[in-house]
Amino acid sequence: MGCSLRRPATTLAGAAVAAAPHLAALLLVLLGCACPSAGAAQSTGGTGVAATAAGRSVDSILAGKWLPGGYDWSRAGKRRVATRYAGGERAIPSPTGPIFDVTAQKYGAVGNGKTPCDGAFKAAIRDAAASPRGGVVYVPPGSFLLNYPLYVNVSRVIIRGAGPTRSTLLFGRSLGQIYKGSWKVDACSGKVKSVWTADGGLVTFSGKEARDRGSKVLAQVIADAQPGDRRLYLNSTQGIRVGQMYQLLLNDNWKNPGGDAPPRLPPLVCQAAAIDAQYGGTAQGPVSGAAGLAPPGSVAAWVYGDGKGDSGGRGAVNKNAVRFLFRVRAVGRQAGRPYMDLDRDLVHLVRRVWYSQVADFNPGIVDSGIEHLTVTFKNSPGKYAGHLTERGYNAVNFYGATNCWARDLRIINPDSGVLASKSDFITAADIVIDFTFDRSTPNSDGNQGHHAFNLGPGQGYLMTRFDVRKRFYHDLTASQGTLLSVYSRGRGLDICMDNHRGGPMANLFTNINLGKNTRAFQSSGRKDRGAHTGRGTAFWNVFSTAKPVVELPDCDYGPYLSFMLPRWKGNTCSAEGWWVGTWKSSLPPDLFVAQAAERRRLAKAQAGK
Repeated sequence: MGCSLRRPATTLAGAAVAAAPHLAALLLVLLGCACPSAGAAQSTGGTGVAATAAGRSVDSILAGKWLPGGYDWSRAGKRRVATRYAGGERAIPSPTGPIFDVTAQKYGAVGNGKTPCDGAFKAAIRDAAASPRGGVVYVPPGSFLLNYPLYVNVSRVIIRGAGPTRSTLLFGRSLGQIYKGSWKVDACSGKVKSVWTADGGLVTFSGKEARDRGSKVLAQVIADAQPGDRRLYLNSTQGIRVGQMYQLLLNDNWKNPGGDAPPRLPPLVCQAAAIDAQYGGTAQGPVSGAAGLAPPGSVAAWVYGDGKGDSGGRGAVNKNAVRFLFRVRAVGRQAGRPYMDLDRDLVHLVRRVWYSQVADFNPGIVDSGIEHLTVTFKNSPGKYAGHLTERGYNAVNFYGATNCWARDLRIINPDSGVLASKSDFITAADIVIDFTFDRSTPNSDGNQGHHAFNLGPGQGYLMTRFDVRKRFYHDLTASQGTLLSVYSRGRGLDICMDNHRGGPMANLFTNINLGKNTRAFQSSGRKDRGAHTGRGTAFWNVFSTAKPVVELPDCDYGPYLSFMLPRWKGNTCSAEGWWVGTWKSSLPPDLFVAQAAERRRLAKAQAGK
């Protein structure tokens, strides 16, 4: 079967598409051409800034070149552009210095796997942080015992080893052991309560202090805008500077539209434990417990396809989880109304009746990372007691970080591998996650840990060239508020692509070898938080050599999804707006790589004019 078009005229971005272009797209597909765009990323409001002679932006060209109604994922990951914090095109930097060698006489670390080296590492990180240009904390060959986490909360500090087969960070204790009271048996439920199930790392890069100060709201959007537009009309452009990054925040006004909010739940002592027991997740504030009740016309309803997907109850989508980062290209006035032009196509619908606001962007820390190391544990975590019992053997965590990275790592015997939350444009590349013994128990369903990779709120994450050699409950997770993020060129023993509810949308899983292929779309998340994914998530060339036919998920998985798979079976869910086709070898094996290359080609062509 060819690239069969199985989506109605409404595209992923929600823009109306005329019947004739849609039929033309189908004709091209039947003729064997690469799948063209159905127009999702084009401006429908006439306010977009043209970037090509034909009047189409590069974003819209990339979004539709191979996948009808797709998105532009080419900006995902770490791209350094001078002091700007997102959306560039350069590779992860490899600064040569200054070097702060933890084994230097000043620091005194000994890589024998027995001598605690916490003081040496802390001092080297402190000195690198104090350097005007930042610096490289160098870990030479050896095994270095650490009994406390490594914590980097400044920009341009890199922890670098001599290679994962030569330099090892050996952690002697879990986070639960280090931070007393963070892992315990809950008095209400009798179950283990751990704060480390999806957060925290023994190597942490955190801009939390900066991000938690909040972002200043600069303007209110005063006119509706469509996906694909590049102009927003505001009540004021005061304080908005051309060339700077800002964020668009979209939040529901629960009184308009949709009536008053559902009543708050009573403050019961064991309410959180009861919710956890019911939904298999961690409660975060009061929830309605009702599914699909987002008011028509609300932000949450739009994220979940305006009725084509379960939109959950109040709290399904967190405050400020629906956000969009961009750089300002121009500000001005038109017919007396202030406006600003964006450097990229909007992916969201914007309505003036929402709390649609433009806020400054605080990147937290930037240009810090960890590379060329093994991360493992001296005192083995032991057998895995099961879901949500994790003691905090988590390897690497990013929180409040932008344009940071983890690359060329081996992570051995973790509860979780790489975690990222409230961050943007984070790259994890060339990561191997493995175990030296079988941790599974009857309570763990054959799983060795919780998350191999977990992406929380944020835009433009890139997880690429990974190898997950044992099963986790959740191998590749995109959860609440994850946007335009990519899992690319990876493989694993038995991969599950976990869309974890709470409004992730428009993410891409591409060129992934599922391994055994017994649970490709197995996903979790609190059941009152909507469908597993919001609109626009795509699966391109996801395959298995062991079990070639990939079974599509149930129709309640999410609205307006795209599947381009070599071999597949299952319901194509036309009522939910799905697009399902067959990937062929004439198409790019990796959609992200193809889009990034095409963006570079178009930029070079334009520069030569």
